[in-house]
Amino acid sequence: MPIHFSLYIGILISSAIASFLVSVTLFTKYGEEGKYASVLVLLSGWWTLTSAICLMQKDLMTMLVAVELQYLSISLFPAFWLLFVFKYLKDRAFLSMLGKAVLFIVPLVTLTLVFTNDAHHLYYLRIGIEKYQGITLFRFAKGPWYFVHSIYFYCCLILGIVLLVRKADWNNYYFSRQTKSIIGATIIPAICNFLYLSGIRPSHGIDLTPCAFTVTTIAIAYSLIRYNLFDLLPIAREKVVEALQEGVMVLDDKSRVVFLNAAVKAIISDKLPVEGSFISSVFPELAKSDDKEIEIEVEPEIRKIFSVTNSELKRGGFQKDGRVLLFKDITEQKQVEALLIQAKENAELTSKAKADFLSTMSHEIRTPMNAVIGFTQLLKQNAREDQKEYLDLIQYSGENLLALINDILDFSKIDADKVELEEADFDLKDLINKVRLTLQVKAQEKGIQLNATIDENIPGLLKGDRVRLGQIFINLVSNAVKFTEKGEVNILARVIHSADASTSIAFEVRDTGIGIPAEKQDSIFESFTQASSDTTRKFGGTGLGLAICKRLVELHGSIINLQSQPGKGSSFKFEIEFKRSAAKEIIDRAEQTSNAVSLKGLKVLLAEDNKINVVLARQLMKQWQVECDVAENGLIAVEMVKKKDYDLVLMDLQMPEADGYEATRMIRTLQERKYQSLPVIALSAAALSEEKEKVYQSGMNDFVTKPFRPEDLFEKLNLYKAHTV
Repeated sequence: MPIHFSLYIGILISSAIASFLVSVTLFTKYGEEGKYASVLVLLSGWWTLTSAICLMQKDLMTMLVAVELQYLSISLFPAFWLLFVFKYLKDRAFLSMLGKAVLFIVPLVTLTLVFTNDAHHLYYLRIGIEKYQGITLFRFAKGPWYFVHSIYFYCCLILGIVLLVRKADWNNYYFSRQTKSIIGATIIPAICNFLYLSGIRPSHGIDLTPCAFTVTTIAIAYSLIRYNLFDLLPIAREKVVEALQEGVMVLDDKSRVVFLNAAVKAIISDKLPVEGSFISSVFPELAKSDDKEIEIEVEPEIRKIFSVTNSELKRGGFQKDGRVLLFKDITEQKQVEALLIQAKENAELTSKAKADFLSTMSHEIRTPMNAVIGFTQLLKQNAREDQKEYLDLIQYSGENLLALINDILDFSKIDADKVELEEADFDLKDLINKVRLTLQVKAQEKGIQLNATIDENIPGLLKGDRVRLGQIFINLVSNAVKFTEKGEVNILARVIHSADASTSIAFEVRDTGIGIPAEKQDSIFESFTQASSDTTRKFGGTGLGLAICKRLVELHGSIINLQSQPGKGSSFKFEIEFKRSAAKEIIDRAEQTSNAVSLKGLKVLLAEDNKINVVLARQLMKQWQVECDVAENGLIAVEMVKKKDYDLVLMDLQMPEADGYEATRMIRTLQERKYQSLPVIALSAAALSEEKEKVYQSGMNDFVTKPFRPEDLFEKLNLYKAHTV
């Protein structure tokens, strides 16, 4: 059977093969989502292939078979075109079985009439062939159904295009370009077919529609590669990017602007870079690929701070394809940070001022108290019996005043979370008995009993903070004694759980005093609070005792519970878990230095500017047979240390010319080795933990707080004499 072949036929066959490949790719990549597009491209390829086969034939009957096969695509193309449009636009109305049935009525009738045309001639009235430059062309006279199908064909094409134009999201970069590609891929073959049917034939009646399907294949292939046809991810990404409050700017590998989202446009509307312009022309500081903060004038006299994050874009490999700049408005954040920094600085200044005030007040109040208590103790040594009663009252009043000062200072430290519990061996039974004996006199004066009931199962030695635990008991028991007019005060301690490594003990301080009203029980642990205003006038106190107790109990990992009835008394309960001590007994430091029971011959330099304290110290040194020289300030102390070998230096912290810290540092920097080991004991009225830390940092060895008990100072001197001998 003779056939004809030409370049045009070769183009048609190549286009058909390309269409088949694109169809397979669409179905393979997108499956259900791309099935209608896949069929549509397959039909266009079939139309093109059968057109090429028809042009290759010489006789009429063979050409008729090729034309009938061609109508498999021509008749079905408009129906699948609409199905594809509905699928692409997510319109499910015509994707139902009924919708599909309606769409395929005309195509199925057309196919039936084409293949049975000899019986009725409704599609072709007559057929024939025409020779043109060696090419045999198929010619036919149009029957009535031909016009019905043509109207259906173009109505479907036009409807699909209208739907795409009306419903497509033209503001979306990917969606708009996908839609343009689809419309272009469809409208070009339709125009060619319309021209052919209208008799406008540029090449003597050759139908260019199959050739135009080559454009369809190329357009859809381009959409697949460039715009990820049917892939929702790029569309979703762009929608998300447009909705972001943060600004997004995309730069290419030459730092040219290729994309701006709405947020960026709002931020820099006054100097908006044109797509394609270099970023350096607008923001020179963003030319480099690093993160930074920039300030932008968004409106006249309104400037905002933006954090700009740089991220590299790479499609593959290691070559950079561009950058994404993320603009985040951090103006409020920076303002808040500035306010927080200012507030922090103000708080630090306030805290420092508070600490300085407490340190100064501690020094100023404790210094005269040191003289009052110290000289009272000296006078009592040689006083007559009638004088001792008055001296006891002076000492008692002085110690009460000192207790108030300590309450205020302790509360300040606890309130600032600057108290750390020590962990040392101590005898709990001995501690409770000493608390009872300390307050026994007050209880006897009021005619009430003060009892202590201690569980025999409590271990001899425990590990804990003896001083802080003593504070809790002193405050609770002294309050109980203070507010009890008749009856008794009981201190109770019992084991509630015991193990090899730890013991849990329940404590209770119970009295038969005035009690606390129910409405006041929640607030009684607050600072500077007492049950009523006349309580302070009648019983005295700062209202800090219970607040301190509550904080100290909480530091031990427990809570303090109150049960009270007005007129019947109160009960304060708490539980603390202690570690067991491995030691058998507590070795007293005084016993360790029992070989130095005398301080005779000890050479001490006292650096002190307060004359009263100097007189008191000299009297004590004279009693202990200690050689004592006095320096009125820090500079004089340093010079005296250079001139004479002292065994020990008692150093006041607050002195003119050079304070105790500076004087100690100067002594430590002296060249001879003896100055590095010379014991320096701080002797000051400052009692804050920060002061003690500064003492050790400056090079001092120990600390004695004024007012001190003479025996405490004696013990310190005895200890360091033992070290220097």
